[in-house]
Amino acid sequence: MGVFLQTALFPGCEESDARAAVEAAAQNPAFQINLKACRYVRSYEGVQVLIEGDCLGFDTLAKALSDFSENPVMLLYVYDGDYWGYDFYAGREEDHFSARPDALG
Repeated sequence: MGVFLQTALFPGCEESDARAAVEAAAQNPAFQINLKACRYVRSYEGVQVLIEGDCLGFDTLAKALSDFSENPVMLLYVYDGDYWGYDFYAGREEDHFSARPDALG
């Protein structure tokens, strides 16, 4: 297994709400989120969360985070530098992109 990075953007969201959403999503064993290793950064625009774990949830994780936070969420991911994409949810799927839609699935 190679390098896997996954970050969630919560525009206009408070850190406490983003943290609660990540903690709620972590209750689903399919996501395998390591809560102790997650990192949160607050900015004027919202909150960014570096999500650590073996969670290859992509659209299902983006949807869960959006549902739990009641906020739009963009989940960005990079796997070994050659597979990357994003899923954007705001109550429903708004946008999706995958550099290699046939990979990992």
